[in-house]
Amino acid sequence: MSGNEPVAPVKSSSKWMTMLRAAGAICGCFSIAVGLYQLITSVLNPRSIINGAYQIIFGLLILIAEARWSGLLKHFKFLTHFLGLGLFYIFVGGLVLGGEWYQYAEAILCLAVGSVYLLLGVACRTMAEPGFGGKPVEHSKYGEPGNRKAGQPDPVQDLKKKAAHAAVDHAIESGTNPFA
Repeated sequence: MSGNEPVAPVKSSSKWMTMLRAAGAICGCFSIAVGLYQLITSVLNPRSIINGAYQIIFGLLILIAEARWSGLLKHFKFLTHFLGLGLFYIFVGGLVLGGEWYQYAEAILCLAVGSVYLLLGVACRTMAEPGFGGKPVEHSKYGEPGNRKAGQPDPVQDLKKKAAHAAVDHAIESGTNPFA
């Protein structure tokens, strides 16, 4: 092996990822259930009503993220990366903390799943890697590394340079200082 050859994906990572996604889906369902319970038992307590509504919304977002529903995830890009997903789970876990046993159970589950996703994100893993159950990240056709051959100019960088030069040229012609 010369070091430049791709490494075959580990088969067990798919099994672990499936278990993590199932735990995340359970966390989302638990969040929805706790939110509904808070709404039903709130007896006109505004704090419980608002917290319950947020628990339901965030539980639905967790289910959408775990199902990898790209139609809705395009509006919530942070849920398409392990780091963002982990931080979101930790946020939801902190939001639900309260005085009841079921709130602590949900908080512990969310914090545990969020910590694993956070560690995957810190380890620079992406959901598009084999074994993580995600789809490959689609790149723009303009200047992305996957669509350029070695030695070819980068069209996006060229456009940025041309725009910068045009802005400076305009500033010089109009007699204004572009750096002031």
